[in-house]
Amino acid sequence: MVRRSATCWVASAVAAYLVSFVGVGTYWNNHHHLLKLVRHVDGRMLWANLAFLFVLSFFPLATDWMQKTSFAPLPTTCYVVLNMLVSLTYMNLERVIRHAMGRDCGATPKEELARRAVVEKRSLLKERLTLVFELVGLVGAGAAQVAPRPRGADRRICLLDRARPAHRAPARLPG
Repeated sequence: MVRRSATCWVASAVAAYLVSFVGVGTYWNNHHHLLKLVRHVDGRMLWANLAFLFVLSFFPLATDWMQKTSFAPLPTTCYVVLNMLVSLTYMNLERVIRHAMGRDCGATPKEELARRAVVEKRSLLKERLTLVFELVGLVGAGAAQVAPRPRGADRRICLLDRARPAHRAPARLPG
């Protein structure tokens, strides 16, 4: 294993922390704005919200594991999978809220359509782009895990190379 300097180790720790912090902060902000649209909370919303917060609570664990193992393929893959699970649970929360907003009869049709448009606009493009980028990250992390690792020269090849006669110039063809 290659030893890294203390500065490099601290820089990678700070970078991993910042990436996770920005991700959690973004979800926190979106969660706040999404829940501002809700007028009435039902059981399905509570369970969807609890599932989202449960999965989100694994970010510190995954970040610490990934950083402590110097971004090894398995922890990095688990981090990407965690990001996908957080995205999926957040999308589920949005879906549950959209469904509940459709049943909410307290608003006028015009207000209801405006609220639905805000939620739909925020979610549709973001959902698709998020999943595409996370799938690309997962494939990349999986490829890094399966890719052949460079090693020292194979002993058998070195022995064959030594047993081979010295290089001779190619014979000239008569002509």
